[in-house]
Amino acid sequence: MSQEPRGEILLWSSNVDNGRWKAEVTQSNDTEVTLYITDLFLNEVKYMENMDFVLDIQKGVPNEVLEEWQDKTIMWIDKQDVYEGTEIRMPEEAKIFGDGLARIIGRIQGGWGKGLNFDLGWYGMIIDLDNELANIRFDYTIKQIMEKDGALVFIFDLPTKGFDCCQIFHENNEVPDNDGDIPVEWWAEMSKKFQEHLKTDEHLTTVEKFEKEQKELLPDIQEMNEVVARYVEMSMTLCEACGAPGELEPLIWKKTLCPKHLSELEKITPEDIETASSINQIIASANFAEVSSKEEPLGEGKFIERF
Repeated sequence: MSQEPRGEILLWSSNVDNGRWKAEVTQSNDTEVTLYITDLFLNEVKYMENMDFVLDIQKGVPNEVLEEWQDKTIMWIDKQDVYEGTEIRMPEEAKIFGDGLARIIGRIQGGWGKGLNFDLGWYGMIIDLDNELANIRFDYTIKQIMEKDGALVFIFDLPTKGFDCCQIFHENNEVPDNDGDIPVEWWAEMSKKFQEHLKTDEHLTTVEKFEKEQKELLPDIQEMNEVVARYVEMSMTLCEACGAPGELEPLIWKKTLCPKHLSELEKITPEDIETASSINQIIASANFAEVSSKEEPLGEGKFIERF
């Protein structure tokens, strides 16, 4: 498994924005570098990107390339709101796994969150999984990647042309801007038009092409599903904390851990879970209890602080 540090060369490092952000560019192969932007307050990598670069040891890194890296960093920091939904969350220590993680992050579709929602012990396993899937279809994308009940959840997708004609139809019939009050007549008219569109030769041809494309993808999808299933099984035998052999443990939540990392957590018994459930019900009842709406005056000299 790809769990060892990659022996990366640090080419550039700079603190940005009064020291909150740290940018680094490292190289672990001959033709590619990885840009990391780390939030020093949270000790988390928030952005990573693979870039092409060939290092000439004799000449070093040209000034124009250094400026390009700095510009990319400043642009990301200045426009974080633009990147909402694409910002990642990853421990700073994850950089030892190198550019493999950047490629995985790049596959995650927008709006699904860019973090790897499990601990460092599985990162090497995920890189191996990505390498196997990429050998089948290098252009695959990731819809979801996380840990649930102590096992890996990995949902992928393959690019398809889809129903372009339907998308064009909707783009040409945008909802009218009417302060949120859309006339019922407009919806009725659009529904009628769309039903007519579904009967056109253009749409029927698109459906035929889509179905043919899906049939052509089936062998790749089946092979990739088999690979993913194998790694899901593997995840339940590897400690999520360190990657050593582990077992699925029945804590108050399920988690796959080795004996060392299990000893750092207290085992939860079924009786503990029952007790916790009873306490939660009592708290919930208290939270929804009827509260008097009578306002109590603060009294002279008292104030409320807002934080």
